[in-house]
This record gives sequence, C-alpha cells and structure tokens, in this order.
Amino acid sequence: MASTVMLADDDPVLLEEPADALRGAGFKVVEAADGQEALQEALSRRVDLIVMDASMPEVNGLEACHCLKAMPKTQKIPVVLTVAKRDPEARL
Repeated sequence: MASTVMLADDDPVLLEEPADALRGAGFKVVEAADGQEALQEALSRRVDLIVMDASMPEVNGLEACHCLKAMPKTQKIPVVLTVAKRDPEARL
C-alpha cells in the first residue's frame, strides 16, 4: 500500500509541482487549501506525512500542527512546516 502525504498550502501553484513529483514517485497525495481543511483531512483518512505551509490564513500551519499533536488519532503523524517567501528581501 502506498504511503499518503498531505500537502497543505493556500497557494495552489505551490502545491502543483510537489504533488506531481510525489505522485510520480508512487505516493498517494491529499491536498488541503488551509489549516482547517488539513485538520479535517487528517482526521478523516490515514495520512503518513503532512507537509504544511506555516503561514496560511484562518488556521495557520503552526496552529494546525499544535492541534494535530494534541489529538491522539493524529499526534504521531510527522509534520513538516514550510515557508515560501516571494520577496527575497523578506525576513522571518
């Protein structure tokens, strides 16, 4: 059975390339448009890894990660938080 990776980002353009690459490598991919959707998807299906944008509107990636780690059903799912900066001069 193929592992399932969830990609969560509010920018669909940033989801496209990694989703295609993961599918090409044989993974199942679930996409979420925000942190709330990521939480719902993680609770409703088996997910082996979550890669999530830290700065999404509404429920951001960090808040979603805290929620995931607080729930027994999802607390052991590895989560990778990402940050995409469009402005090369921007600082964290």
